[in-house]
Amino acid sequence: CANPRNISDRLAVAIAKTGGVIGISTISDFHNLDATTIPPKGAKIAQATLDMHLDHYDYFKKLVGVDHVAVGPDFIWGQQSDEKPWISVTFPPDASGPGEILPVKDFEDISQLPNLIRGLKGRGWSASELDKVLGGNWLRVYERVWGA
Repeated sequence: CANPRNISDRLAVAIAKTGGVIGISTISDFHNLDATTIPPKGAKIAQATLDMHLDHYDYFKKLVGVDHVAVGPDFIWGQQSDEKPWISVTFPPDASGPGEILPVKDFEDISQLPNLIRGLKGRGWSASELDKVLGGNWLRVYERVWGA
């Protein structure tokens, strides 16, 4: 999705070249809202699906390789974008719609992590790839940066 809060392909490739990791957010609007899909004032935006979320993992795996993709959920659901000044500054109108910020359906909090795992397995992701995406890649970067 061409949401302005999503990372560009160029930046993703640059991050991968330095050994970095791209966390995949669960914020629904980042999956289905861009400058061409801004709803009329007062209209609600449909909640993104788990399949849409899985598409992001597949996309970045193909673009930069599994060693540079990770869970990065940003579970901030329940925040009201139109009531919190920091949200409206951080998320411009073509990045997040009005009202409650929702996660993708079926990965709404960490208790639903098994849905993500099943979904990625169903798309052919191996156990070693899942280990990387579910924390191994973050640990690698943390160890490299902090020497831990």
